[in-house]
Amino acid sequence: MTELEHLRIWKNRLHKVCKIGYWLLFLSMVIYRFLNTTQLFEDIDVLYAGENLRSSLFRLLFLQPQWLIVVVTIGLYLTAEKTAWKKMGMMLLFGISLLYAGQQVNADALISYLLLLPGVHYISFEKLIRAYVAVGIILTVGIIAGAFTGTVDNLVWTLWDGRTRASFGFIYPTDFVAHVFFLILVYWYVRGRKISYMEMAAVLALAWLTMEYCITRCSSALIAATAVVMLYNRLFSKRLKLEKIVLENMPFLMALVTTGLGLLYSSDKPIFVQWNGWLSNRLNLVKRGADLKGFHLWGSNMQMVGNGGKTSSPSRYFYIDSAYMQLALLYGIILLAVVLILLTIVCKKAVVQEQWVLLWIVALACVHGVVEQHLIELEYF
Repeated sequence: MTELEHLRIWKNRLHKVCKIGYWLLFLSMVIYRFLNTTQLFEDIDVLYAGENLRSSLFRLLFLQPQWLIVVVTIGLYLTAEKTAWKKMGMMLLFGISLLYAGQQVNADALISYLLLLPGVHYISFEKLIRAYVAVGIILTVGIIAGAFTGTVDNLVWTLWDGRTRASFGFIYPTDFVAHVFFLILVYWYVRGRKISYMEMAAVLALAWLTMEYCITRCSSALIAATAVVMLYNRLFSKRLKLEKIVLENMPFLMALVTTGLGLLYSSDKPIFVQWNGWLSNRLNLVKRGADLKGFHLWGSNMQMVGNGGKTSSPSRYFYIDSAYMQLALLYGIILLAVVLILLTIVCKKAVVQEQWVLLWIVALACVHGVVEQHLIELEYF
């Protein structure tokens, strides 16, 4: 065996090691961040709160894994059978830009999420999605089971009209149902046009159940809408030109709608007051945030206080739920543009490849991003 053949063998072995490293980082990030949206979050926080070696490793792996992701991704490119130098150069530029952005804003979770993207060039995207679906379903069922058996707290909120909202072991009902919504989307991606009428009926049933027991208007309505869109994609293959144009530009359209409604909001205009009521005071909160801090390239240090993890409402509630407005106000115009451009690229490629299911999935997720922030969180989308 020649020295060149030995080198090739070692290169292949190192490539497999880098693939395993990527998988471990991906799965550990998903599991950690998923569990952090449940009532186990306080137990998880204890793991990285200390100053010992274990806490330092935990912070490196789960809280700030950016450099590990970059090292593993570079390894994937360098150890590939044929190094894609042009793509590697683009990847390095992308990674360096994100790392720089991470130094400007407190967005470790978002930056590490985006840094995973270049590595998918050497990882099966289909396998990633299937693994995500499996992990998400197992964790969701496990937390719900824990809530019913009492091993995980099941917080219940009582509304002004006497109705109750359960979180089923998660930090808030909207967070729980958002998990259900996004899991349905990725499950649909795996099934594609093979999705059955029974599965569509099950999705409609989930829409009713989540609305009945969690009273989550946005996610429950979108779960029902997903069932309808599943049926549409199952029955029709021909696409309207307007449908293509709207869907491939949905990220920017939804961002514009959210920005416009938030900035134009005025308590003196009855129609805006009505919309604000439908959206649970979200327009007013966005307007307050914009007036308080304004829009900047790298965002602003804005303290947000929400209801998650406790049944008592804070005296000074201030939480901007919209994914687009969180990006714009907290993380800045640059990161907002990066996310919107990446989502639009996915949409345009989906149109070219006629991946209509993927296109509708991104569109539904973008609509969800108008009123909730989970569009930019790995544990959801």
